[in-house]
Amino acid sequence: MATVKINEIVIKNGLPIRQPHAMVDYASRRGIITQHLPNQLDLPSLDLGLGDSYFGPPQAMVHICKEILGSDIASPSMQFYPPDRFCEHPGKYIRETWRLPDNVNVVIGGEGSYGLLRDIIVNLPEITNGHEVGMLGIGPQFPNAAALTHLHGSEDHRWRFPYESHQPDLKMCYSDKVRSLCKYRESINQGHRFVYVDNPNNPTGDHASLDSIRDLAIVTSERSDLLIIDEAYSDTIPKHESAINLVEEFDHMIVLRSLSKTVGLAGMRIGISIMSEPVGKVFDSLRLVFAIDGVRQQIINRLLNPYYFIKNGLEPLETHISSVGDRIAFTKVPMREEIQRLGYKVMPTHDRVPIMLIQGPDGFYDSLYQYQIVVERGSDFAGTYPLDDSYVRMKVARSPGEMDEVTQRLGEIISKHNSKLI
Repeated sequence: MATVKINEIVIKNGLPIRQPHAMVDYASRRGIITQHLPNQLDLPSLDLGLGDSYFGPPQAMVHICKEILGSDIASPSMQFYPPDRFCEHPGKYIRETWRLPDNVNVVIGGEGSYGLLRDIIVNLPEITNGHEVGMLGIGPQFPNAAALTHLHGSEDHRWRFPYESHQPDLKMCYSDKVRSLCKYRESINQGHRFVYVDNPNNPTGDHASLDSIRDLAIVTSERSDLLIIDEAYSDTIPKHESAINLVEEFDHMIVLRSLSKTVGLAGMRIGISIMSEPVGKVFDSLRLVFAIDGVRQQIINRLLNPYYFIKNGLEPLETHISSVGDRIAFTKVPMREEIQRLGYKVMPTHDRVPIMLIQGPDGFYDSLYQYQIVVERGSDFAGTYPLDDSYVRMKVARSPGEMDEVTQRLGEIISKHNSKLI
């Protein structure tokens, strides 16, 4: 099929091929894998792309939805504006769960942690009083963080908001990468930065220790930066390793969380942010009200309330999250070992995080597509690190049986590649 250029975004085979710093649509090939492909193999499709959970929401969600949608609660929740404009009520339960004082703001918004990240990038540069700022990241990382900064800042604005990524060796563990970022930030003397770290990292699934995040918090505090720690994939990491534990100590830190990944509610698009009171007041004064509709408020008011689970004899939310982490590790550890045995490279990754970054032969992404395996392409992260499509972000298989199917196809791909080299 011919290639057509439209506004510098290349459309090929009917699919958007993203350029660095363009918004990345992770779902661009999802749902169309069964279309006819050249030399298509007769194989069932396997979706190892998007980061939503195979294991579904907590069992309590059945009870919650029946209570709300099967009663008179839902109708007024849809008819009238939500009474809780900023979702302060469920924020109270988050403060209780994490034992946070009242002067720590909990912000809940729509479109997941991604939507809150966008709001932060769009709104909070105002606190710099027009001085030039920028975002400093650690590549590879969530590519739309870079895209949002390029979209929002330009030469035509009264201030610019460029993105820069520090790019340590891919083979380093994530804690060492964060410490490398600390040294790099110390070497930059001018200006303020929004420093963005996704922890666990997307696409590697690796996790940095709380000590390394604390080191970064100290450095960025000295530079009067705003530090954003995106913990969208962090639910299965022990709570004592979360940067939430540092927010009271460092008032320039914002921690993002999500109900999309481990909790299994990606379709609800709920994001949670924990920030200091000074930053939180500015943020609340700039963002839109009614960010969460009334029906979703009714749901999360119950889901985040531990007393609701006790009252109704339901399995605690923490039990569900722990179980999902166990199931991820049960498959991820042998899957990673088998992929490496086949000759592929797997970058450092955490056992209980459902994604990993794999390097294969040239054209690896397209080979997987031919073998009906949907993953995320390395070049989608090129705006944050020079990855090509010999790298892919792959989600862990949902079961040992699916793992065996995936590794069998990976074995065929590497065998074909090796045979061409002989």
